[in-house]
Amino acid sequence: MVQIIGLVELTSFLLLNTATVYGFEYQILNMTGDQIKYIGEDAKFYCACTAPKDDDENPAFYFNDEKQETYQYGLSDGQNKYIKPQNPSVKDKKTKVVKMNLVISSVSLKDSGVVTCRCPKNGDRRSSLLAVQSPGVDLHVVIDGYSSLKPQLSRIETNNVGIVWFLDLRRLEYLDHFTGYVDCLQTSPICTNLPVLMDDKSAKFEAMSDRVGNGTRYTLTENTLFKQMGRFRCVCFEESSVTTEDGSTEPRSIKHWSQLVAIGRSPSPHPPSKTEVIAAETRKIVLSIPALYVYQWGFPTASIRWIKRDGTKELQISEEESGRVQFFYNDTSLLIPHAEAGDTGDYLCVVENDFARRVFGFKVKVIDKYSAVWPFFGLVLQVAFFSIAIIIYERHSKRQRSDSSD
Repeated sequence: MVQIIGLVELTSFLLLNTATVYGFEYQILNMTGDQIKYIGEDAKFYCACTAPKDDDENPAFYFNDEKQETYQYGLSDGQNKYIKPQNPSVKDKKTKVVKMNLVISSVSLKDSGVVTCRCPKNGDRRSSLLAVQSPGVDLHVVIDGYSSLKPQLSRIETNNVGIVWFLDLRRLEYLDHFTGYVDCLQTSPICTNLPVLMDDKSAKFEAMSDRVGNGTRYTLTENTLFKQMGRFRCVCFEESSVTTEDGSTEPRSIKHWSQLVAIGRSPSPHPPSKTEVIAAETRKIVLSIPALYVYQWGFPTASIRWIKRDGTKELQISEEESGRVQFFYNDTSLLIPHAEAGDTGDYLCVVENDFARRVFGFKVKVIDKYSAVWPFFGLVLQVAFFSIAIIIYERHSKRQRSDSSD
């Protein structure tokens, strides 16, 4: 159940230890960060947004891009009662701060997603992730010599958020030797068997395993990891029974699963050899990054996007939308067959997969197609000017000498 509790509070911007809001209307001051919750727990998100004092619109919460419409103003006292908002003294007469709380009670696995707070008038917005996991089984990864290995919240698929341990094999390649393991731990008596490590297709992770307490430990080796890249999670089963319509009982198996460990390789493309391009109008422009080896693009295979910066905005480039650009060599090269003045600007090539994001920048300047001949025309004009000046001077001098002889 999703419920929104709002509090509209007129107060000074200084109370929130921030600078004056003049010129920065509809700005988010604060929002709750990413959260990990077990099934049945409550998730609470807080957002504060500035707005002009005379504006009646309030910020809104969106869950997986769907606006939440239920508003109740006040503060909950924990017993489903609401206290009338208290308005403190107002020092900033032009600005108000609108505070909102989103409560998602008794979360289930389907409540994993993206919570977004949006200020009015298409103003500032900010998002946080909510990941819900089963309470029966947990996963933990340890690798010696591998720094900063810790679980993160991540968008696994569209509208699907999960807790992921990212294990980048490209970083392991630089280690002379490493040891590590994955523990699948039983965290609740609801699991009636030891948890095992499986991929998305329910295939078991092939590695040496031993029992450790109420769980299973998988020993990681270089050979094991480089042969089994993909997404794996710990799975255990709850064996129970269900009563049918005729009164008999049938066995039932409920699967419980942990967060993911993603084993793969980050993209590592070579940087471009040329990052500044000057071209005349109607000439072609080619921007590219070297595409030498498939190995460069990692696993899962990295996606490649091209972006043009227009002031503070970043606009993604596509063949369908512009009709003026073409992509080659698996999108590693961008071609503009006939350059125009509007093509001048900064371009970005973004290469990314689950493990890393690489960005390469290009500067493009399109000049007038006659710019190459303007210096020659200028030189001709200078020569002509001085020649005419010399002729006029000579004629004038000759006339003066003629007059003086008379």
